[in-house]
Amino acid sequence: MTKLRIKDAMKSRKVAYIKWLVLLEKFLYGELVERAKEKEEKEAKSAIEEDSLRREIFEEYIAHLQEKAKEKERKREEKKPLMLIVPDVKDVYTPLHIDVIVPLFDVVSTLNYS
Repeated sequence: MTKLRIKDAMKSRKVAYIKWLVLLEKFLYGELVERAKEKEEKEAKSAIEEDSLRREIFEEYIAHLQEKAKEKERKREEKKPLMLIVPDVKDVYTPLHIDVIVPLFDVVSTLNYS
């Protein structure tokens, strides 16, 4: 009978030990899963921040290009002649607005009084 009791005690201790190991394993597994989730969330947040920084840089670059295109268009418009003076059919002269020395209003008023 003592042998039987000893065997039963050993079995019950093994069962208790195995239950304890299973509980410990579940706890450790849960901790590892939680750490992995935290790490994934941190990496995702970091990626989102990197993406938003890249988007901001891209948008600034696009705005810069648009401003550059507007400036180029403005300069092109400045180079267009405002009037065409043809003193001789063979000698065509097209002044730019920066080439006009006397304001046109003064010239028109002088011509009207003559």
